[in-house]
Amino acid sequence: MAAILVGLLVGGCGGTPATAPDPGDTLERLWVGLDQRRPDLDLLRRSVGDVDPVVRWLVARAFVALPHPSYVELLAPLLLDADARVREAAFFAIGRCGGPKAIEVLGFQAGSPVPRIRELAVQALGHSADQDALRVVLPRLRDDHPAVRGDAALAAVRLAGDRLRDPASHLVPEAQRIECVLLVLGALGREKDDEAHWRLTYALAHLVPPQAEGVLCTLARAPQRLSRLFALRGLGGLAPSPAVRDALLAGLADPDPAIVLEAVQSLGSPARQLDPERRGASGANHDDAEVARRLAALAVQHESVHVRTACLVLLGRYAAHAGIVTPALVAGARHADANVRSAAVQGLARLQGDAALPYLREAARDQDPRARAGAALGCGFAGAEPAQALLAGLARDAESRVVMAALTAVARHAGAPWAEAILVDALRRRDLGIREAAAEAALAFRGASLLNSVRSAMADSSGYEYAEARRLLLQAALRMARDDAERLVLLREALRDPALVVRRLACAELSARGEAVPRGQPGHQDGLVTPRIRTEIPLALLTERPRVRIVTERGTIEVELDPERAPIHCANLLRLAERGAYRGRILHRVVPNFVIQGGDRRGDGSGAESAWGGLLRDELSLAPFVAGTLSMPKTADPDTGGDQFFITLVPAPHLDGRYTAFGRVVSGIAVAERSEIGDRILSVTRVR
Repeated sequence: MAAILVGLLVGGCGGTPATAPDPGDTLERLWVGLDQRRPDLDLLRRSVGDVDPVVRWLVARAFVALPHPSYVELLAPLLLDADARVREAAFFAIGRCGGPKAIEVLGFQAGSPVPRIRELAVQALGHSADQDALRVVLPRLRDDHPAVRGDAALAAVRLAGDRLRDPASHLVPEAQRIECVLLVLGALGREKDDEAHWRLTYALAHLVPPQAEGVLCTLARAPQRLSRLFALRGLGGLAPSPAVRDALLAGLADPDPAIVLEAVQSLGSPARQLDPERRGASGANHDDAEVARRLAALAVQHESVHVRTACLVLLGRYAAHAGIVTPALVAGARHADANVRSAAVQGLARLQGDAALPYLREAARDQDPRARAGAALGCGFAGAEPAQALLAGLARDAESRVVMAALTAVARHAGAPWAEAILVDALRRRDLGIREAAAEAALAFRGASLLNSVRSAMADSSGYEYAEARRLLLQAALRMARDDAERLVLLREALRDPALVVRRLACAELSARGEAVPRGQPGHQDGLVTPRIRTEIPLALLTERPRVRIVTERGTIEVELDPERAPIHCANLLRLAERGAYRGRILHRVVPNFVIQGGDRRGDGSGAESAWGGLLRDELSLAPFVAGTLSMPKTADPDTGGDQFFITLVPAPHLDGRYTAFGRVVSGIAVAERSEIGDRILSVTRVR
């Protein structure tokens, strides 16, 4: 094995000039081929040993974007490249290529005497779709370098199945998963390094082994902040027990608001990764008077708005202890902060149903759209007749965010004729956010009475920005269709849709029905742009570390961009900032202990338009999603980046290798942690 790899790795290892007559032409052809996902394979083979490290880097990135097991031998020489960014991209590409050869090559590198090489190999193995990679990763839990041990823990979760995020995840046989759990437990008992410790705790929490209850309860009191946070998260995935309850209650007294928030959320439901409305209509995970009393006190007294809002939403589930929780909810409905008012009226509506109508009516008249959106969502828990008048008005609100919330509530009343009328009206409105929300609401309706309205909305939803709306509308139409013949007509029409996400759905549905899928489907995404190298993406940018200052109503966040890993996304943000595009936009999404997100020109999260007028392709890498990572949101489909951005508040390893990371906060993370939905962006400017 060693001899084979030496032969692969020695030739062309970052220094043998290629014979291309025009280096500039080679660079531009590689750039365009990579970004458009149509690389010239002959040119890539000739360019592996190019003298220019940018060329070699583009070769590796090409196979990150279009991985295949047959490319492993071509990429292997780049694993020992003189340029660090070329090596990193090559490792990631080989991991994504997968297959026995990839595991063999990466397994050899995992035994390197150089810790950084072992670390890259383990990270790459974690992004392989091949279950056999786990047998190479697990021994690295005993590595003598803490970074390798930590990365091995995260790779183990990806390969064994992340059951906290998806309880049905079974990527490896149960016996192998149990072996993985036992090895992680053993490694945790020995670990002294804080970074490796939280990664091992994260792994244990996301593997969700019932036998780890005692260890997670102990870790919930660990001195390491992130270990406590992820241990509490793991306890939320276990069945309720006195020990789990006591550990979570102890977390409520932690001096760190993020830890308190994690304990609150874990008291709420054992499957927090699912939509809250799918966890059961009533009842809390730990439903007793003491828990209700503690949560009610936090909802009134805690200094963190995020802790208060989380408690208020959760208190609506404590119907058995209404006397304890109602005063806190009523106080929240009168709070000065609109997000607190929004959470309180939702909690009251869940707790009291129609009895909460006075609070819902008051919130529906609130001047702040965040409170009105809370009233709209609360109407989903009221009776059909009382909710009708409120939702009819809120569904015509001037703010699209309020209308979208109203349509979410309308879906809960899908059996009512008036609900159909509101939905039909919303489907006729050619507003991107409202159209998407109406399409999602339509999924709750059955019968053919709405089919014509849905099909009309599909025909009126042209353009790449409306791709997600068309996908949802197609799903709704398939449920409403009268028979299989009508469904087949819908699916055949969808195969001609310009959006990849729509064609993928059509192909999957046709295959599930045993129908033939035309050759060449699903094809490419529409609306994509390819900025030109040298002009729109200056070569100098690839070696710079620009800094950007994001000023919001809460304060200033400074971010260092990472053009080495994501040059197009960095150039996109810099161009938009230079134009003043972000001035006055809002943070439309805040998920405490996860992300803040904003920059959408529409303000409701549905828009996506890059500095060049279309969508950006993903620029994936091995960059870890640690606290403060700057990234690009996207839809269910790849390559749908635009003008939005998000910043992670705690490490989010489940995003690694799946989303484009293009920067990291260097100051102001506390400002990000305090941010709330609706906070306004005052400016985004380059500072160096």
